[in-house]
Amino acid sequence: MRCYIDNQEINWVAGVTFNSGDVLFGADSLEVSLTSESDITVNQWRWSFGYGDSAFVSNPTHVFGPGLHAVTAEVETDSGTFAFQRTDFVAVHSDSVRAIDAEGIRGESVRVDLYARNYISVTSMWIPFVWSGPLDITFDSGNVAGLRTEGMNASLVNIDPSNKRGRFAIIAVGDTVIEPGSGPVLSLYFTLPDTLDTTSTPILIKKWSNNELIFFTQFGSGFYFPTGSGGTLSIDCCSNPGDADDGRDVNIGDASFIVTYIFQGGATPPCCDQSDADGSGDVNIGDATFIVKYIFQGGNAPPRCDQADADGGGDVNIGDATFIVKFTFQGGAAPTCPSPGNLVCL
Repeated sequence: MRCYIDNQEINWVAGVTFNSGDVLFGADSLEVSLTSESDITVNQWRWSFGYGDSAFVSNPTHVFGPGLHAVTAEVETDSGTFAFQRTDFVAVHSDSVRAIDAEGIRGESVRVDLYARNYISVTSMWIPFVWSGPLDITFDSGNVAGLRTEGMNASLVNIDPSNKRGRFAIIAVGDTVIEPGSGPVLSLYFTLPDTLDTTSTPILIKKWSNNELIFFTQFGSGFYFPTGSGGTLSIDCCSNPGDADDGRDVNIGDASFIVTYIFQGGATPPCCDQSDADGSGDVNIGDATFIVKYIFQGGNAPPRCDQADADGGGDVNIGDATFIVKFTFQGGAAPTCPSPGNLVCL
């Protein structure tokens, strides 16, 4: 005879109880000891921990990686085989938040996305950020539009502009949660200074004052502390290809600037990528000639920086031609679009 409660067979029918260890929630590589008792003879124990891991003893110890795990115990007895499972039994976190590198045009707003990797569901994310660095950037706002947290409440709960730091709270609405996954959870917006500056400013995800990076969850203690890492925010110096003297437009002065730089020891171009008017991969007399033809003879406009570097190798060479041929005729990879700012004037 077998007994049922709410359409589920109760485990004492087989004379076996399945108990947990003391800890079912914790950080990566969580060691959990499982215990079992039986007042009848068990011929074979089989434990399943997911991911193909198993054990064949009555009281196993298992180390769990990140995620939400079910544990199944199956016993063979003279009365038959019985299986007991506990779902959502072990919750292990190894979560992180990082800022993605971003680049923008001077004087304009630029978006910096924060990516989160959470292995278990969470009810809220409290994310501190710091933007101290050489660039005189200004924090504008933040939102979750179009992100994996869209529809949740996002608010700037702390801001300290004089020390260049703030903290956002992203809170799930009602009974919803932020499901396990990876991707952008918050977009921060900064205004770049209206100057040509080749330095960059770190955007750090880190504790400041009492503002911790903390996730709240429905498991275990109810909260934990992910790791945070930063990205960099920089100005795209090549916002106006051909503008060698950084005069904000392309004119004969740019050709003269290049000639003076090459032949008369003149000042180094403020942005070498921008001065490479013909996209050849270096700054030479050909760039001055290219600008003259563009201005006075209806020649082509200076190409976007690094446009000719099809394979993303950092310079323009025969490899780029080979790459383009393979892409066009042999189904090869599509040309990349490297970030400007790699060219160095010698």
